[in-house]
Parts: sequence; structure tokens; C-alpha cells
Amino acid sequence: MKTTFLLILAILITLNFKATGQGIIIDHSCIDVSTIPSNIIDSIKQNKRFQWCGQSHSHQVPSGMKLLEQDYPYLDVTVGDGTNGTSSSGGWLPDPNGTFCMMDGLQLFNNNCGNCCLSIFPHEYWNGPNHIINFERTFVNCFPGINVSGFVWCGEPSDYPAEYFQAYLDTMEAHEVAYPDIQFIYSTGHAQFNGVDGYNRFLRNNQIRQYCIDNDKLLFDFGDLDCWSNGEFSYYIYNGDTIPVQHPDYNGNTYHHTNALSCKNKACAVWYMMARIIGWEPNIVSISSNVYPEENSTNSIEINIAPNPFLTQTEIKFSLTFNTKAIVEIYDLQGRKIETLFEDFVSANQVNTVIYNRISKASSKYLLCLVRTPYSISTKPMILENY
Repeated sequence: MKTTFLLILAILITLNFKATGQGIIIDHSCIDVSTIPSNIIDSIKQNKRFQWCGQSHSHQVPSGMKLLEQDYPYLDVTVGDGTNGTSSSGGWLPDPNGTFCMMDGLQLFNNNCGNCCLSIFPHEYWNGPNHIINFERTFVNCFPGINVSGFVWCGEPSDYPAEYFQAYLDTMEAHEVAYPDIQFIYSTGHAQFNGVDGYNRFLRNNQIRQYCIDNDKLLFDFGDLDCWSNGEFSYYIYNGDTIPVQHPDYNGNTYHHTNALSCKNKACAVWYMMARIIGWEPNIVSISSNVYPEENSTNSIEINIAPNPFLTQTEIKFSLTFNTKAIVEIYDLQGRKIETLFEDFVSANQVNTVIYNRISKASSKYLLCLVRTPYSISTKPMILENY
């Protein structure tokens, strides 16, 4: 299968998902925390109690949460990871304290409350004789305040067959039935291996992604976050297929097999994910009155493109509901920016028109028009005729 075709297919799947609302996929496009309104951030801190567990790679997330807080103090978090808690061997769920409270670990059946384990194998979360006991002890007996729970893989997607991951998906469904008040997070594996191991991981990650799209699930796309950096997609070719692989920008082993940048990106994705769980829609962002005291409505973007498909030129019209700065950009399917068409302040409810002229740099007949402000982003697909 050709590289271009796979990239087109991936983007079209994403566009279809966003248009139909099937599932919530948290990937590399979900790391701009500046788009999340302050009232949504406050609601996350007040209402969400997050359990995250797995083996070493899972700890990239809590590490990133702490690092991100150093850069953005308003994204303050309390991580119960055993460092300052009741036990050095495992985590706990912090009491509500005005920050985002996160537990790192799982209460295993042979441990007492307050003495959780940080390194959690798959069989302890979903695939062993004790996982039901572990869940009952964690969610019912020890930490009933948990209302969001997720588990991330280590190297299993590189080694195990489709049947193993179908069992994981089936068991996660069972967990959702058993604990209807908890939002369970599905996850892909990391993207650090190449060769045949990377190929199997590619297949298994796609198996999980497609299941989440088809069945309206919440997916933390750990593997996708690994292979994109600053709009650049990292991949290798295996038997003619394009296989995502960890971007070189994330090479290192300072933080659980990666570096600080990768951890912070994943932490941004967690905040974005929590905002979606709260009910925030990225393209229609609710702004609290303390941000815009003169307004109390939504900051939305309307985009119309005609003609579309087009041969050599098309007209992009957009309008906003607030006076603010807007940027109009065109991207190709590799995530590369082709051109910035507009960057200026615009008036509320005014129709703004920009012209896009087809240029030779377009690498595909499928393009993406993106209009963004400091508070929201909206996109529209564009199609070139006679490509």
C-alpha cells in the first residue's frame, strides 16, 4: 500500500470521525491547552478524579502533568504516586483540594488500602483472575471518588495477536457495564519500535482505534502522540506500508523511555481529554464571563468554501462571534502547513473573505483549511479537481 494512500486514508478517517461524532479520539491534534476555556479547566479540577495506571510507559503522563504545571501554573495538579503519600510503593487518590487530582496506580487484591502498586500489568487491570477483585477494591472499597480510569500498554502491541486485544476490548466493555459512573479510557500502545515489531504494533493500534470509532469510545491515542512533533509525521516503510514510529524529537530516557517534551505533550492531551469528558466542544468553545465580561455567549467560527472541489482557485469566507485575532491556514495531508492566507484582527459577525490559489506545493488532492483564534479552532476539507 502506497505511503500517500495511507496518509489520505488516515486523514479522511479523522475527518469522518469529527463530522459524525463517533467516539472521542485524543491524538496529536489535541495538545493546544490554550484553546480550553478557563471555566472548563475549573470544572475539571472540581469534578474529575482521574486514575491512570500501567507499566513504565504509563508514567510519562503523571510526569508530564507535573512538568506542565511548571510552565502553566493554572494547570495545577496533585498526583498521588507514592512520592509524598502514604506509601513509597504506590499511589493514592488525593482529596479534593482545588487542583486536578490524579491517582497513579491500582489497588491490588493482596494490598491494603493506601498501599497501591505503581507498575500494573495488563492481567491486573483486565486480563487475569484477580482483575475483578482489584477493581472492586479500588473503585468501591478504597477510592470510590474515581470517575475516570485508564490503562496504557508497554510493549504488548508489538508482541501479541489480534485475539489478545479483542479480549481487552471485550473486557473494557464489561468494566463499563459494571461501573457505569466511571468513564473508561481506551489506549493505544507507544510507537517506539520499528521493523516487524513496529508493524504488529501498527496493526494492533489500528485495531483499537477502529473499535473505538465504531463503538463510540474514548481513546487516548498514545501511539499517535509519539509519532507527531510540530506538525511533522515520523514513519518508516515496511513491506511497502507506511508505519508510524516515534518522532526523533522525543528520543531520550530521562522520563520513562522518553523526554520531557513528549511527557508534556501527553499531559496537554490529558487536559484536552478531560475537557471533552466535561462536555467541551473544541469548535464551539464556551467562554466564562470572567474572560469576556462584556459577552456571555459562545466563540464559534463559521467557514464556507466555494467552489469546493475547485480547479485553480477557491474563496474562503469565515466569520466569528467575537472581536479577536484570526489566522487562516492551509495544510496538506502530511500535516505540513502549505500557506498562511490571513492573520489579523477581525470584527464580530463580519464575513471575511480570503482567496486560495492552487500552488505546486500541494502534495495531494485533499487539503485542510484551518481557521483559529486564541480560543477556538475550526476546519473544513478542501478538494482539488484534476489532481
